[in-house]
Amino acid sequence: MSRLVRHLQSACTLLAWVGLLLLIGLWGRSYFVWDRFSHATGELIAPGSPGGESVGGWWTHRLVTRWVMTQRGTVLMGVDRYDSLAPGADELSTQWAPSMGWSREAIAATGQSSNRPWWRWEAGERYVADVGFISASRQGVESRIVLVPLWLIAAVVGAPMLLGWARRRRARRREAGGRCVKCGYDRRGLGKTMACPECGTP
Repeated sequence: MSRLVRHLQSACTLLAWVGLLLLIGLWGRSYFVWDRFSHATGELIAPGSPGGESVGGWWTHRLVTRWVMTQRGTVLMGVDRYDSLAPGADELSTQWAPSMGWSREAIAATGQSSNRPWWRWEAGERYVADVGFISASRQGVESRIVLVPLWLIAAVVGAPMLLGWARRRRARRREAGGRCVKCGYDRRGLGKTMACPECGTP
């Protein structure tokens, strides 16, 4: 194995460990602070256009917000859509211009269910390990939300790392005991440059 490949493997392993530690830190933080990152875009729809308001010649402004939120050990990823109407396009553009673009919120967590985001307690659904999909509507906002627990993401990231660590540990133990690092064949008495007679590993 070339030195470059070994360096790349080491760098990837280090990045994976850093990512796993950040996930664990985010998991703990989510019980005290709820972080939300969102990006909002708007679209003006002319009267009579497909998806627009045709009655009375009113314009439609469609606000679409894509967001990610961590809360109580869970990552929530959603898309909200809100349509508002006005007689003129300029009025709608001026009204919604401050809402466009990126935003970040950090909300202090509370133990009261009434202060939790409404889709977590009002939907009346139960999910295995808090994994699920919610399609809901409230006060004109249509939401599509996917819930994934942080422990599941950490397990998906950490499982290959744990398997790789166990494989490397087993290979080191076999090498120290004079056995083939791949199949465990006893190599004592064989030359260091000779391939394993059992599996052919150099």
